[in-house]
Amino acid sequence: MGILPQEFVLKQFVEECFYKPEYDKFFSWVFTHTDVFRTIEPYREALIAIMVLADAGYEIHYCTDRFQYKDVYEDTYRWLYRWGFPCDYVNFVRTEDKAEFVKRNEYFAIIEDRTQTVYDCAKLEVPSYLIARSWNEDYQEIPNAPLARVSWADITKPLVDHIKG
Repeated sequence: MGILPQEFVLKQFVEECFYKPEYDKFFSWVFTHTDVFRTIEPYREALIAIMVLADAGYEIHYCTDRFQYKDVYEDTYRWLYRWGFPCDYVNFVRTEDKAEFVKRNEYFAIIEDRTQTVYDCAKLEVPSYLIARSWNEDYQEIPNAPLARVSWADITKPLVDHIKG
């Protein structure tokens, strides 16, 4: 049973309007300083939650839209390994194609910080968890989003309970 945690420290690049100014500013800086993909520290709560989900039996697949520079594939895998993130697979998928990709591959759920992706997944009836961040404060609760704007700790228990039956 696969699950897509979407909380590297680096957020998905937002091409639509569901973000706050600091998000846009951060990515403007990131894409001119690609070494950040190798050096930035992860959110500790994300690492802990993903480890708990892996220990519970979930396959951990990452889905990211990072096609910005030639070493992105190696840097992503090295970063995950360096920080100890469980990883069964990394998928490089354009942001606008992510919901269809998740549905087609029959993932159990997606954990995301981008509001539009949660909306798109909900339309396709893919359970979606929106990690609460400053740029998604305007989120409006919709059907098929099991929890709206939650912390990593809030996500862990229901997902572990689900897999253990």
